Amino acid sequence: MTFDQDRARGLHELAKRVPSVETRHVFEVAAALVGAKRVVRVVVEPDEIAATKALLSDLGLAVKEAELFLGVAKATSLGDQWTIHVAKDDPRCAYAVVFAARDPAAAAIAARQEGTADAQEIGRFLGYPECCVSNYARIEAGGEWLALLLDEHRTRGARETPSHLANKVGYLFDGASFLPDYFPCSLHCSGAKNLAVLLRQSALNCGLADLVSETERVLKRPIIVWRGLIIQPLDCLDMGDERWAFRGKIARRFDWQPPGDLPLALLDAVGGCRRDADGLTLLDGKGEPLRSLSDPSGQIIQFD
Repeated sequence: MTFDQDRARGLHELAKRVPSVETRHVFEVAAALVGAKRVVRVVVEPDEIAATKALLSDLGLAVKEAELFLGVAKATSLGDQWTIHVAKDDPRCAYAVVFAARDPAAAAIAARQEGTADAQEIGRFLGYPECCVSNYARIEAGGEWLALLLDEHRTRGARETPSHLANKVGYLFDGASFLPDYFPCSLHCSGAKNLAVLLRQSALNCGLADLVSETERVLKRPIIVWRGLIIQPLDCLDMGDERWAFRGKIARRFDWQPPGDLPLALLDAVGGCRRDADGLTLLDGKGEPLRSLSDPSGQIIQFD
């Protein structure tokens, strides 16, 4: 077994044995392994600590557990959770924080910072774009990351195509992302794209071409935003003239703020959409407006 195969096996084992560790977290661990990231922060459930530390150590990383744990203060319909630092015996304790790095000193410094340093300091140490770290304050204040991303993209119109590497919306489907949680600050953020490039290449350097390919497959699909629904067609054809064709029955949907006046089963009849002066209109299989279902603020976001 080659060195890359050994690292790939270890990273796959980490994701398999620790449910809290998803593919995007594996990409960060890979970056720490190849020295592209100084340190990586891994959040797991308390009963996963031992396995996490053992598996990270087996990969050759120095591991340090933070003394403070995390409790959930509130959660949203997007699945986001705001956490506070608590002691291990606090009844609110829900997660543990583990830091891993090639340099033991870096892991120790990060563990000491947990619960004491401010977001900017922690963000710089973890190698996150400063604009994204600053933007997180808006999320902490109650802003939904999805709404912030969609509003910012809407102001740009269709003239700018974002990179799939910064496609955080795709995270709602299969948890696909090359980026850590709460990033990017914009679908057009160059700092986040550069970070995603680094994490993607790190994963490839660790023999994770399979995970990279699957993640890209999901992130390159267009996203349709229509009346509080986030729709991801599994096949979507750009017909030109601001029209797109797809088959509704094999499109996936995330009900973010679903309209209460519409039978959602109706969406199975959707055959595409068009963008015009009325906004975004859903079409049937023949390309005709589907019961005049238009959304003035609707969007179709395509990625390069």
